[in-house]
Amino acid sequence: MSNLDTSQMLSVGTMLGGRYRIERYLASGGFGNTYVATDTRFNGLVAVKEFFMRGTNHRASDHSTVVVSNAANQAGFDAQLDKFRREAQRIFTLRNDHIVHVIDLFDANGTSYYVMDFIDGESLSARVKQAPLSEAQTRDVAGQLLDALDTVHRAGFFHLDVKPGNIMIDRKGHCTLIDFGASKQLSAMERTSLSSSGMAYTPGYAPIEQEGQRTKSIGPWTDLYAVGATLYHLLTGQRPPEVDPDDTGDDGRMFAYPAGVSMQMQKAISRLMNPSPRRRPQNVEQAKAVLAGRSLTSGDGTNTEETVSAPMSKAAQEFQSHDHQRADGKVAKPHNPSGGRKKLWFFVGAVAVCLAVATIFLLRPSGSNAPADIAQAPTEPAAPDTERTYTVNGVEFKMISV
Repeated sequence: MSNLDTSQMLSVGTMLGGRYRIERYLASGGFGNTYVATDTRFNGLVAVKEFFMRGTNHRASDHSTVVVSNAANQAGFDAQLDKFRREAQRIFTLRNDHIVHVIDLFDANGTSYYVMDFIDGESLSARVKQAPLSEAQTRDVAGQLLDALDTVHRAGFFHLDVKPGNIMIDRKGHCTLIDFGASKQLSAMERTSLSSSGMAYTPGYAPIEQEGQRTKSIGPWTDLYAVGATLYHLLTGQRPPEVDPDDTGDDGRMFAYPAGVSMQMQKAISRLMNPSPRRRPQNVEQAKAVLAGRSLTSGDGTNTEETVSAPMSKAAQEFQSHDHQRADGKVAKPHNPSGGRKKLWFFVGAVAVCLAVATIFLLRPSGSNAPADIAQAPTEPAAPDTERTYTVNGVEFKMISV
């Protein structure tokens, strides 16, 4: 907490909402302060986040009330305050053991606060400063993180700031995804369109579509790029390399790793961090498949019989539904391998019918009245001397009158 700015934070011992008593400081940033507090109703620790826009507002003389510095800043303050409240409401809807839980939201001191479960642990960025994680530890983190993102994406959200600093880990190795301040929600009318506000991002963890503010190219694959960057950081202790837009081969982004990191893991991270949105896994199921060693071979990341067989989630089906506009701006049609098999069997059947008809005509008796003879069969059997033998393609056929 050596770099923690407490000059504009509430004093320890302050009561908030008539229920939460501040015990100590946890974090401070450009848009808020976070405290550890005691919930006096249940006598347990919680984390309280306060909206505080440094450079735009300040504390009044009572050291509690938040005051906007001048009238020109009021509109910006109000807009960001509303975003802060929506952030709390958004997290509240996401029910997953690996996503921080919001338990209260209230206004006080001229601003807003929301209360979360307190996580007795540290961020993965703090953990990795001690030493990089092993591949086994990293895979464990990846599984928990992907589980959290599956819930986020199913709810129609993108986190858009996945990184070690936003993942808490406790003493038992349980991981929790936090800080949804950069998250976005899909429009109800157009699921590939995001809100008009700009996207914040962390360099090294954000792909090119996010850095370029290309909102219509954002999708689950955007968060999955950040997952790959996070895994790289955990394994190496280093900040992820910058994006090279031309390095789009399946194994094009092969980086240096410590001894003991398997080639399969290195290739999985390479695929997750592919600069092309289309060449990354398109959903959590595919990301899990890549990490398990089943690489995706198709150019657009869709499942194939030879690679990924896991069923797509409901959210993934919505993203890859009929006429879905993908990250490259093209219209993608759903892949239907069973339709191809149906067409093949239809073709085989048609050929068989044609061959049967051709054989009948080849084997029928000569003469212009043959069809009529067949239609008007004699009432008595023909004499034995009418039996004939034909050879077709080396095969002998003996015709017997019936």
